[in-house]
Amino acid sequence: MSESFMPISVVLPEEGTTLIGDIRCKISSAATNNQCTVLEVTLLAGQGAVLHQHEVEMEILLVQAGRCTVGDERNKWLLEVGGIAHFPQNTRHFFRNDHPETCVLLITAIPGGLDRFFEALAAQAENPAQD
Repeated sequence: MSESFMPISVVLPEEGTTLIGDIRCKISSAATNNQCTVLEVTLLAGQGAVLHQHEVEMEILLVQAGRCTVGDERNKWLLEVGGIAHFPQNTRHFFRNDHPETCVLLITAIPGGLDRFFEALAAQAENPAQD
């Protein structure tokens, strides 16, 4: 076996590590040798991510339940179950649940590392800076 051998990862629907809020890591960057991170994000009505961009990662978003509005400064699209959006690296984008039913997304970030970002946010929330 080569040194780069990585075992197969299998994650059942109820499994994963909660990072912060309703963001669950299904496959960590550590499990993929930093090749990707797979997150499950649950959005209640009105929740989502404001317009932002990633300098390092591209994202692929798959709607697993509900509906999700995605877009950029000029356009927006409504994705239903099975719909996919690709956000290239350095491309401003947003996603949000504009509907009353809960929306569940599977987000793959390439390369990995987005899980570490949310882990750091969670740690900061647990231990805010003391003045």
